[in-house]
Parts: sequence; C-alpha cells; structure tokens
Amino acid sequence: MLMGEQFTSTGKCQFYMSKGKFMPNVFAVGVQKKGPLLRPLNKRISSLTQSGIYQHWLNNELRNATTCLTAPPKIIVQSALSIRNIWGIFMILVIGEGIGVGILLLELMVKKWTKTF
Repeated sequence: MLMGEQFTSTGKCQFYMSKGKFMPNVFAVGVQKKGPLLRPLNKRISSLTQSGIYQHWLNNELRNATTCLTAPPKIIVQSALSIRNIWGIFMILVIGEGIGVGILLLELMVKKWTKTF
C-alpha cells in the first residue's frame, strides 16, 4: 500500500519486493480446521480470486498497488561509492576491533591477577 502511494507521488519505484507474489493487504478468516465452514469459505474465496474480482477491488481501492511488486532484471544504483555512504561499515569494524582488544587486555589482566594469588 505504501509502495503504491509512493509510486503515485514520485512516479518511481524506489523500493521493490521479492519475485514471489503475496497479497498486499491482510485479509483473514478464522475457522476450525475441520469445521463445516471451511469448505464453503475456501470455495468462495477461490472463486473470487480466480474470477479476478479480488484484483479488480484491489486496483480500485489501491492505485498502483502492484506496480513495484517485482524487481526489474537489473537495478542500477546511481550513487557513487564514497566514505560518506559506507561509514557505518567502518564504524562496526572499528568498534568490533576495539571490543576485541579490550577483551584481550582484560584476559591478560585476569591472568596476571590470578598468578599473584
């Protein structure tokens, strides 16, 4: 729903879903596993989806809801790679190395401390 609204306002698909299909809205009916309502409901839901009525209702309710569902074969990234774009990766690396050095120093201190006692 949000992707359809974003496409309507900007005219571009900036976010894509995977190649698998899904229903954009959450509709659910809860019935017992082997209850008497299960077969009639399944039959009616199948007839709604197979006849295209569900898709028609969806298109009327949510404009451009299915426009950005599948990704194109090639996605072109237009931003150049720079330190500003990937600074988070370097921060994770530096913080991880710092924690590793801190644990090493702590182990050395504990080892030295246990030898004196």
